[in-house]
Amino acid sequence: SSSMHSPVLLLLLLLLLLLLLLLLLLLIIIIIIIIIIIIIIILIRVIIIIIIIIIIIIIIIIIIIIIIIIIIIIIIIIIIIIIRVHI
Repeated sequence: SSSMHSPVLLLLLLLLLLLLLLLLLLLIIIIIIIIIIIIIIILIRVIIIIIIIIIIIIIIIIIIIIIIIIIIIIIIIIIIIIIRVHI
């Protein structure tokens, strides 16, 4: 009877150890997943900030171009007016 109980007990112990190892592995995987999610969130925020900065730069460039075009048009109009007045 005693010799029959020993292997069963050993097997149970092994199973318990395996279960603990699996739990540990699961915990490690969960931690890794959480870290990856945090990194992704940070990256997304950084990317969004970069996109916003790029959009702002593009808007500023467009505004500058528009201002330059307006100034050129005004200069051309002034030149035309001066030429007409002189003629």
